[in-house]
Amino acid sequence: MKKHIIFFDGDCHMCNQTILFIMNHDPTVTFCFASLQSSLGEKLRTNHIIPQQYNSIVLFQNELIYTKSTAMLRIVKELTGPVKYAYVFIIVPKRIRDKVYDLRS
Repeated sequence: MKKHIIFFDGDCHMCNQTILFIMNHDPTVTFCFASLQSSLGEKLRTNHIIPQQYNSIVLFQNELIYTKSTAMLRIVKELTGPVKYAYVFIIVPKRIRDKVYDLRS
């Protein structure tokens, strides 16, 4: 099984709580984690033009980058429990999903 990397803001309490939630619902260990402030995170920022002030979760999956609501929905799709059914919201246009996502911060 191919692993996917979730990059997160290591200084963000909400991001850290989200990572703990993901870890608790990922029994097959599909995801690896790295802080956006780490050397791997800095490499990702440089190679994929992610702003330095970016404070959201970034998913690196199958050589593609996903951010904000798309990243979260693609992540929950792989988790166990009822949370995986949130993926149905992928049908909502990205600009609307991202506005809702941004309300969390």
